[in-house]
This record gives sequence, C-alpha cells and structure tokens, in this order.
Amino acid sequence: MATPFDKDKPETEAIYQAAQQWKEQCLVNDGSLLWPENQVWTEENLQKIKECFIDQPDESKKNFEEKFKKQLEGQPKEVYQLAAECLYMYYLFPGKINYETKLEKLKLVCQWGNVSFHDSEVLKALKNGIGKTGTSFNTRKPFEIAYLILFAREIKNRSYHDRENFMEDHQRVKEIANHIRNEIKDYYNANVQMRHIVLHLLFPELYEGISSTEHKQKIFKHFKYLIDDPAADVDEGLFIIREKLAQQYADQSFSFYQPSIRSQWEDDNKKPDYFWLTSNPSIWSIDEIKDGGEVFYTAYSKNGNKRQVFKAFQEAKPGDRVLIYESSPSFAIVAEGEVVKGLHKEREEGFEEPVEGVSFRYIRDVGPVSWDQMVHHPKLKDSSPIRIRARGSLFSLTREEFEEILKLEKEDGRSPLQVNFDQEIQTSNLYFENKDKLLNQVRAALKAGKHIILVGPPGTGKSKLAQAICRSLDVEYEMATATSDWSTYETIGGYFPDSAGKLHFQPGLFLKCVKESGKPQNKWLIMDELNRADIDKAFGSLFSVLTGDSITLNYTDESGRNLVIRPQEDDESEIQAASHEYVVPEDWRIIGTMNTYDKASLYEMSYAFMRRFAFIPVTIPAGISEDLVRNYLNEWNIGDEGIAGPLSQIWSITNRYRKIGPAIVRDMAEYILAGGDFTSTVLLYVFPQFEGVMEETIDQFIEEISELPVIHAGQLQQYAGEFLKHDY
Repeated sequence: MATPFDKDKPETEAIYQAAQQWKEQCLVNDGSLLWPENQVWTEENLQKIKECFIDQPDESKKNFEEKFKKQLEGQPKEVYQLAAECLYMYYLFPGKINYETKLEKLKLVCQWGNVSFHDSEVLKALKNGIGKTGTSFNTRKPFEIAYLILFAREIKNRSYHDRENFMEDHQRVKEIANHIRNEIKDYYNANVQMRHIVLHLLFPELYEGISSTEHKQKIFKHFKYLIDDPAADVDEGLFIIREKLAQQYADQSFSFYQPSIRSQWEDDNKKPDYFWLTSNPSIWSIDEIKDGGEVFYTAYSKNGNKRQVFKAFQEAKPGDRVLIYESSPSFAIVAEGEVVKGLHKEREEGFEEPVEGVSFRYIRDVGPVSWDQMVHHPKLKDSSPIRIRARGSLFSLTREEFEEILKLEKEDGRSPLQVNFDQEIQTSNLYFENKDKLLNQVRAALKAGKHIILVGPPGTGKSKLAQAICRSLDVEYEMATATSDWSTYETIGGYFPDSAGKLHFQPGLFLKCVKESGKPQNKWLIMDELNRADIDKAFGSLFSVLTGDSITLNYTDESGRNLVIRPQEDDESEIQAASHEYVVPEDWRIIGTMNTYDKASLYEMSYAFMRRFAFIPVTIPAGISEDLVRNYLNEWNIGDEGIAGPLSQIWSITNRYRKIGPAIVRDMAEYILAGGDFTSTVLLYVFPQFEGVMEETIDQFIEEISELPVIHAGQLQQYAGEFLKHDY
C-alpha cells in the first residue's frame, strides 16, 4: 500500500506514535499525553474549556497568549493541562515552527495554572513536524484549537465501548471531521486546516499529510484522470492517485511536493500553452483518435534517448492547445487537439519498463495548412518547428504563432466567413440535464439558419454554453449584456464628434460584428439577458436584415453615401463589400440568453422579433439529491469534502421558491471550499435571485432554510431586512 509518509523514518516515527497515543489515551479513554497519571481529556473538562474559550471569544486586539490566559482564569488545574495538550496537538503537524518555541508555549500555559511541566518522551515528537501549514495556521490559531476541542467533545458523546469501535472506522470519523469543519465555518467564518491534520494523524495510510484544502483540490483536479470511481471525493481520490503514481514512480512514499510532481499540479490554473505535435502516419494516424481516443507520445526514443525538444514534454500540461502536423505524405497541419495528461509514465510497446510521455486527444480537423504556407510566412520563420524543419515530435509555439497558423487555414480552404455547423459542440466542465438533446437542438437550429435564444433560470450555464458553442464552431464572438437603455446607438451606431468637433459615423455592436477596419468578418454576437432590452427600440431596423432584406440607414460614409446593411447573396461566394456596405454573412448568428425569472426592467418581446429565433430551454435537474450534487462537483473537478449534502438541501429548498441552476451551486461550492460558511453563501448567491419576489414568499423561504443546521437564522434575517428591505 502506498503511504503518504514513511512512518518509520526517525524524524516522523515519534509523531505518528504520539498521534496513536492521543487516539487511544485521550479520545477513546479520558487520559493524558503529558500527565499519564491524570484524567485530562474528560467530557467535563472539554465542556469547561469550550465554555471559557469558544463560547466567550475575546475579540480585542491583544495577542493570542494574552487572550487565552484571560479566558482560562479561574479554571481548575485539569483544564490548564487540557489547554496545554490542545496546544501540543496543534504543534504536532507543522514543521516550520521551532522546537524551542513549541516548548515555551506549552510551559507558558502550565505556568498560568501552576501546573508542573517536566520532560516527557512524548515531547520529542514536536521536534520535526510533517508539513507546511502557512501563515494562516498561525493567525487562525484560536479556530484550529477550537476544532480540536469540538472534535474531541463529539467523540466523547459516545460510550467507551462505542468510542473504541468508532475510532477504528475512518469513514465515521471523517463524517465527524467534516461536521466540525462546517461548524467552525459557520461559527467563525473561517476555513481551518485541522480537519486535514487530524484525519492524517489518526489514519496516515488513508489520508494525505497535506493541510491545505487548495493544494488537495489542485492535486485532485490535475490527476483526476487516474481515478476510476466518479463518486470519489477529494480524500478518496488522493488515495487512488497515490496508489497509481506509486506504481508509476516505483516509490511507495513519494511526496506530492517533490519538484517533478509539484510542477505538474501547481500550474494547472495557468493559461494554456501552445504546441506543435508531429504525427507520422506509418506509426499513428489522426483517424485513430477521432472517435474520442487518445495518443500517448513517449518523451524518449526506443534506444532510451530523450526526444529532441525534451523541454516541451516537461512543459505540457492538461488543457494546452496543440496543432497536429502530419508528415509524409501530407506535410501539413491537419488537426487541432489538446493535452490530456502531462508528463507521466505508461507501458508502451518497445519499452521494457513504463516510459514517460504526454497524452493528447483530437478536437477538430484543420485546413489543411501546408508546410509551404508556413515556411514562407514572415511571422512563422523563427518558430521552433519551422526553424529546425520539424525534425522532432513536440515543439512549443507562442500564442501568436499558433494563431497565425490557424489564420492560414482560412486562406487555404473554406471562406473565413463560413462555418462548419457539423462540428461537435464541446462542453467540457459544463454539465446539463439531457445534454445530448440540448446540443442537438442547438446544432439543428443553427444549421437551419436560425438565431437562438437560450432560456432558463439563473445559473443554468447559458452564457458559458453560448461561448462554448462559438469556440466549438471556431467562430469569433462579441459578448454584451443587454440593458433597458439600449437603442440603435448601441446596436447599429451613430454620429459621434471627433477631436475637432466633426461628426463621423461609428458602428455599433451589430455592425462591428460583420465589418471591422473595412474588412468583412463573421463575428457572432452573444447577448446576455436579452429580454432586459426594449427590443423594438434597440433592434427594430434590424428585423428586415434578419429575414433576408436590405435596409438603408440615415447615416452616410465619408463619401456621403447612405450606409446599407444587406445579407450575403446566394451567389456571393466571397463578400466584396463597398465602403458604405455592411454585409451580413449567411452563417452569421446571434445567440441570446434569457432568464425566465427576470422581472427587473423586463420588456415584452414582439412576435416579429420572436419568430426570427429558436427558443431553446436550458433546464435545471428535475430532482435535487446529494448524489446529483456530488456528480456535479465531480464534473467540475471540485472535491466533496462533506459539502454535497448541505448544498443539495439548500438547492432543493431554494428551488421550491425560486429556480436556480447548477452554475450558482458551483459558485457556492467554490466559495465554501475557499473558507466561506453556508450562511454567507446563501446571502451572497441565493438572496440576489429573490429580488422582486413577494415578501410572503421570501418569508416562507427564510423560515424553511433557517431550519438547516448549517444556517445561522439570525444573520439570514438581518440581511433580509437590509437587502430585501424586510422587517424581522
């Protein structure tokens, strides 16, 4: 079994022994670590320290020691001993705090309570530590210690016999650990590291020795491809990942922080990089991976030598964009793909041992863009693959070089104004109810020449879907949010003065999408919250164009000719627009989004406008459950960590009064895992959706959701009074 740390190393052996003693002597029994003859971790003592420390927080600007001393005043000796041992457990994990400092802090608490402090074998466990905890661990010391107290109290609620069995069941202990973490969040509005530390100390073979939620999330997200169980939460996922990587690296106790591994997961939030991958059809062909398959490209040749540009293999990470060049006989860029897995080991034919390489997948066909086109292009002559005549397999490209190659595709193939509507719409990291049906409706409507409006409750992912549609179909787009102030000045344009006071026509949103700098273009227009605009005022003169007619505007160009907007003619294979013309390409589309509950500044849409669009519903799931939320979290590469249950309850209750989509739930999950509490989550993400709702409905919602254990009713009612102008 792969273990997060080698427990038998001299520098860590004492730590895990001390943790085991804490488990057996203090949690299962009521004993002590530093004073073995005393009963320190009793339910009575835990209740007393809770009352003086947790229930009576000191919010003054004094330092922790000054506050802690005052809070403990008047307590019996056993409570001071318990306070010292809570500090001991607090200091057991961090490796960057000096050993002498740890001892001084323990002695100080003992001095306050006139408790004898003597050298003990168990103190040696404080010398080294396991991991880094960061500055927040020090600044949130009261919350971390409060976690230990509440965790121990929860264990003590069981009889001795039950405790013994309970502490052997890591899943049940994890439930308690998550519950206390959520309780601390709600009480202090703070995200503590002690949840991760306690689980690792108690079950080091099962839980990573990582105290950072963010780091766990990043590792889980990056190596998720190694996880076979889609329902695995972050901790379960990390266990599986460790097992798989231990096999690849032939190291049962490797660290996720060793440079070769850390460099892989730590950079996942960076913008994508760009690469050129050479395919030799005699070895592997693009057609082999067009059905969703992947190709593993080794970073070493069969004789053990590194590939020519080995650095490119080291730099590649999931999500990076790739242009695939096919050598003889094509000698052309023929496809676009992406990196699926960064440098990792797999078994490959021709290699005795697992070999390092990078995995890629196909996205779409390109061009083709021939070698001759690229080699004579002035902006590509210094690019890595052109400079060494593509002698190699994987090359880094700059973003500019990548985009220049794709521009050549437009010059040697279909018109840049044409769209291939048969391309698959890629919606990675987006999850929709009945996704296949939804995407088929979108594709069919666009292919039939319709503009589309995506309709659904807030948070159903309409805006992200609109952008995904454009990216998948390889079209540029302009995105704008409609307002009630929109007029033809925003959509078509109007006269504006220059610095000399002379009036010139400046095109608006609509016209910029079909012509810019005098050149025709096909830039689709995404309009968010379309129903907030006064449609007739903003779009009236465009109705005719959308139905295939030409219109003449009351504006003139520099030569004095009236501006004309017209559709592309059937026999017009290439648009040749005069200076006064704006030609709407045949494949140009508007994608609108509309919230079904948008009552603020809502204008009725005219029938003349509506019949030019296909209205496509983007719905929310029919039934909300904990499993459903867990599936969403998994799809978004967000770990559960015990939040799926409360989130499903909040979502389900909210939907009875005001429908919201999963995108809002995703925002809520990310906020909670970043350290927020559930009450603040409702205030920030749910309450804004209730604007304009009847007071009686809001009252019913607040009453019902306040019954959830994770919700602080007082805060909720106070905010409702301020934000929604209710009296409570």
